[in-house]
Amino acid sequence: MESAPLTEMIGRFPTTFSQQSFLFRELAKPGDPELNIAVRWEICGKFSGPQLEKAVQRIIQRHEILRTRFIVDNGEGWQEVVESVPFRLGMVDLRAVASEEHESRVAAMARELANRPFDLSQPCLLRMTLVQLAADRAAILISAHHIVFDGFSIGVLGHELGQIMQALAERRDPDLPELDLQYGDYALWEQEFEASGALEEDGSFWESRLKDAPYFELEPDFLRPAGLETTGKTIVKAFPTDFDERMVAFNKSSGISLFTFGAAALSAALHQWSGKTDILFATPVAGRTDVEIERLIGVFINTLVVRIDAQPDASLREHVGHVADLVTEALLHQSYPFDRLVRRLKPRRDASRRPLVSINLNMQRAFLQERRYGDFELVSVPSHMPGIFYDLNVQIVGRNSGWKLMLDYNT
Repeated sequence: MESAPLTEMIGRFPTTFSQQSFLFRELAKPGDPELNIAVRWEICGKFSGPQLEKAVQRIIQRHEILRTRFIVDNGEGWQEVVESVPFRLGMVDLRAVASEEHESRVAAMARELANRPFDLSQPCLLRMTLVQLAADRAAILISAHHIVFDGFSIGVLGHELGQIMQALAERRDPDLPELDLQYGDYALWEQEFEASGALEEDGSFWESRLKDAPYFELEPDFLRPAGLETTGKTIVKAFPTDFDERMVAFNKSSGISLFTFGAAALSAALHQWSGKTDILFATPVAGRTDVEIERLIGVFINTLVVRIDAQPDASLREHVGHVADLVTEALLHQSYPFDRLVRRLKPRRDASRRPLVSINLNMQRAFLQERRYGDFELVSVPSHMPGIFYDLNVQIVGRNSGWKLMLDYNT
């Protein structure tokens, strides 16, 4: 991967722990759609394509990470920020197409966009298409490379997009504070943090916690292929309409977080399905432990390995309390990079399996805060998965319309 001409470069920074993982996976398998993040929104009300395009252009100028390209120099990954980049919004008009065909057409476009590869040597690793469905309704399809974008960034992008579009319509400045930091500043801070030796305590914790851990997996229905595959299917189930109210009440009475509830439920289910008591699964953490970086678009995510000793004779309250203690302890040591943990533990190599874990849990409320911005509303819609990373990916997502369980399984 070679650098493009540097005439517009305004800054060069080391890559972060999260970025290093995505960069070298990209180098190993260029154009892998598994490294793309796909997002789908619906916009309803009074809006225009040019207004949306101009808002995205302002966001790109506001966040340096969206004007960043990546190179490898002497085996080291670097990110280079350029002064400006062109951005054009894709626009498709389906208003002349029968409404019953809209969903299949939009889904096909979402899949194509999600699977289209990025060239990391070219800045602006973000694409967006507006699909007009009616005069006052459209789908917004987004694809971004994971090296510049994570789940939390979805909420940041949606909020700023809404604020800027509303301000453009009302011919005023948007209500957005200036950014005191950029992603490159975080990369430099992380480099200093590593040099201080502060990560070693976290590394020792995880080594002690996982050094004798088994490889937990569910019994497959078919023979496992010789190498990793990312093709799969998804099962979607809606929870009852009163699920949120009942869950919030239970969590409050138990003094637990939303994620702890999900981890307790999944570990109990995995114990029930497998008969095993030593349960392990992965979960992503936002990694945004400082308020100042909560306003940034970028990749801060890390993967934690949750190990739970499921006791068959424990009551529900006892199991939940046990999981709460383990989750709290894990979060105290969340800064240790997953890839570094793999190198430290040196698990047995197996080309057909992910290292350390085969199952992933993601339980959260949707990143996009669904709300009105003046004359229009942004709504989160389930999006296409470019690839199945784990044997089983358990997603439990809450939106204004209710909670849904999505089981992505590798076929």
